[in-house]
Amino acid sequence: MESDSSIAGLCDAVIADLDALSAEAVDRIRERLPTYLVVPPDEHRESTRQQFLVTLRLLADRPADTHPAGPEFERARQLGRQRALQGLTLANVIESFHIGSRELWRALVEHAPEPTTELLHAGGLLWDLVHAGTTAVAMGHDDATRTAQAVRANRRALLFELLEQGHPTEEARTLAAALGLDPDGMFRAACTPSEAWSDVQLQGLQHALDDGPAPALCSRRGTTVVTVFQTVASSVVVDAIRHVRPDMSVGLGLARRGLEGATTSIGDARRALALVRGRAQTADFDECWLPAILFEHREELAPMLAKGAEIAARHPHLAEAVSAFAQSGFSASAAARRLHLHPNSLAYRLERWQQLTGWDLRTVDGLVRSMVAPALS
Repeated sequence: MESDSSIAGLCDAVIADLDALSAEAVDRIRERLPTYLVVPPDEHRESTRQQFLVTLRLLADRPADTHPAGPEFERARQLGRQRALQGLTLANVIESFHIGSRELWRALVEHAPEPTTELLHAGGLLWDLVHAGTTAVAMGHDDATRTAQAVRANRRALLFELLEQGHPTEEARTLAAALGLDPDGMFRAACTPSEAWSDVQLQGLQHALDDGPAPALCSRRGTTVVTVFQTVASSVVVDAIRHVRPDMSVGLGLARRGLEGATTSIGDARRALALVRGRAQTADFDECWLPAILFEHREELAPMLAKGAEIAARHPHLAEAVSAFAQSGFSASAAARRLHLHPNSLAYRLERWQQLTGWDLRTVDGLVRSMVAPALS
């Protein structure tokens, strides 16, 4: 059996070729894990060289305890933090450790004159050290991820506070850019009832938005949860919301330019939400702007619209026919197709609505009352 000094000598032999081995291992890592291309090559080679050097010295010293502790493992923990800040996933960081360690083991085997029991024991110790090192890396990666998430959450909250003030400041522009938004781009907002969301669900929504195709931010703001997004279809955001809360009512604002436009779109979305609050429906301000604006004045309008609102509540199929008629270019046949009705049935419902309300759909006043009253009921 070889003595311990032979393992130390083997480690010294590998250390003598460490620059070449590190470069080869880095090439293999970057080939297998293209995400590592974000790491500057010189930095990557140096960190790999240091990892190999620490591992070889520990192999030569035969430590009895490989638990993450001491300066060697603090260095690994710091590397985990750094890789997290560079945007690398923990899975990729750990895989890079495994790739590098396989290259290191291959070099040890190639330098050994022949396989021995002592070499096999060294192999077991090597993988104990890899486990300890990846544990330290995971701790550092988690530290950085939690810190980054906390910083991002604080930035989100502050940005929403500044948006609610209504006058974009340079601070708001800086925050928006730091969060991946274009301060001068087009913004849309979506609002949902705040009381329906737990903190865990809200975190889940933000994680889903972070995984989406474009930046989107959500925050609890008073009675609503507000989501602001850019360059992504509103359906993607609504789907993300409904994935977490299928029963959620959603209001959508208009697409408006700049941070001031984002503030206005939030107001749009809140007004639209008021029309469907408590129902698993989506209201788009672009399609319901008139009742959405008038909803805030429903008490003042009640004397003029109460009769229609009452009839819409008692006979929702009549109000549905009126809405389909208006949305179909005032074509009874098109409205009938929209509702999958016979044209005669649609005509009867429109006539019945006019009889009960006294509002003539052929006049501007009668049509506006007929469109607004059901939304305010």
